Amino acid sequence: RLFLESSDANPVRYGRRRMKLRDLMEAAYKFLQQEQSVFRELWDWSVCVPLLRSHDTLVRWYTANCLALVTCMSEEHKLSFLKKIFNSDELIHFRL
Repeated sequence: RLFLESSDANPVRYGRRRMKLRDLMEAAYKFLQQEQSVFRELWDWSVCVPLLRSHDTLVRWYTANCLALVTCMSEEHKLSFLKKIFNSDELIHFRL
């Protein structure tokens, strides 16, 4: 619901705090890092796919990494996937 009601530029009004899409994707990524098997099955991750075209590179980065975890990509497949979404300068920036 949060993803469908928000855009990159506008904060999402939910609960007591206004969150940006970047915050939501960062939190989702941290949840997956901690308990991948639990959160992979708990949520519908298909709503994240359109975020791979976001103009916000951090939203794209967190989204791509979430989807890589959700789909259990190997490191080789993950790198290939990231190369389709980011240019080489962006990849170097995030990997540092």
